[in-house]
Amino acid sequence: KSGVEAEALYKDSFEKYHHATQLKPDGHEAYFNWGNALALLAQTKSGVEAETLYKDSFVKYRHAAQLKPDGYKAYYNWGVALAELAQLKSGNEAEKLYNEAFEKFQQAIKNGGSSYNLACLYAIRNKKEEALKYLERSLSRREFSVEFVEKDKDWDGLRDDSDFKRILSNMKG
Repeated sequence: KSGVEAEALYKDSFEKYHHATQLKPDGHEAYFNWGNALALLAQTKSGVEAETLYKDSFVKYRHAAQLKPDGYKAYYNWGVALAELAQLKSGNEAEKLYNEAFEKFQQAIKNGGSSYNLACLYAIRNKKEEALKYLERSLSRREFSVEFVEKDKDWDGLRDDSDFKRILSNMKG
């Protein structure tokens, strides 16, 4: 689905997530999924509308993380949403959002999550050493495949880098 039809389905899902959180206020899954739906809808928008949806998703992820502080999924997706909003911003505002995304990814990793998105965030922020360190960790743990990385646009800035190529070559076997 797309366009108006998709937006109507998202808005319907928001009502259902709200209802689910009323029935089970300690259910982190509903808040997590609600945050995901808000962030996905934000990706289809621009300007203030996108920003509002992203910020609403942060509230849901925060709630999910409070309900399950040892989980990693809410922190992981919260970090993704922060980075996506940061890409729409510039200057200090973008920097603040990127720093928050770093924090969320680090918490996700601490709680057992993948290090791949942290690697990607370092890559798009032109922090080669850190990007490659976490990429190598992610690939060695088989969190993502080399083929996936080769297609991921987050690595475009390092695509021709000899260290990047070496890591991918070594991980191919």
